[in-house]
Amino acid sequence: MKAFIVILLVAIAAYLGYRIVTKPKPALPTLAESQHVEPTSAPPVAVQEKVATQTNLTTKAAAQTNKAMTARASDPTTQKKSTGEWKAKMQTILGANTGAEQKIHDLKEMLSKLDEAESEEAVRDLAARVKDDGYAFLKPLTVDPTLPEPVRDEFMVDLMNRPNSVKIPLFLEIARNPDHPDRESAFDTLEAFTGLKFGADWNGWEKGIQGWLKENPDRPRRVDAPPAAEVN
Repeated sequence: MKAFIVILLVAIAAYLGYRIVTKPKPALPTLAESQHVEPTSAPPVAVQEKVATQTNLTTKAAAQTNKAMTARASDPTTQKKSTGEWKAKMQTILGANTGAEQKIHDLKEMLSKLDEAESEEAVRDLAARVKDDGYAFLKPLTVDPTLPEPVRDEFMVDLMNRPNSVKIPLFLEIARNPDHPDRESAFDTLEAFTGLKFGADWNGWEKGIQGWLKENPDRPRRVDAPPAAEVN
């Protein structure tokens, strides 16, 4: 009986060992299964609409820019190059045996007929020919309210670089002219330069400027190279 029990226990142990050895092992997860991956979803509708709007605006802006560039390239006025004919005409006017008043009249007529680029170039050339002590020659053109804006602007740029005794009285003359389109900017420049505040009291301005010029005399200007043909 004891022998039978021993044999039975050995058999049971052998069976259990066999079951453990032959039991299938769980499969290892794949790389995709072992990593957590968020499900892919489409962006919110609001984001899609914003991106679409920005894309449309960018495309529209680019189209408009190309259209403007094409129109500008085909515009004959933008393709026109300076012929330089004004140089010979200016030389003829300045060298003519006529009075200063007639020369100013002819120069004004010439400047009024030039395109913007040429008129600016012509004013710069003309201003370079006129020395500070002979600026009275240019005064009628500098304060003329009927000249084209590009011409007036170039005269103002030149005037800013002139001595105080030249520019300050002319700024006052322009500022007090109600018909001059640059009167406000001239008035602001006058106040900025002098620090004076007389408003519309032009008599006060004249007296104030006289005192200011005494306190702020002209300083010698450095001349790098003499103009090609000065006008005194």
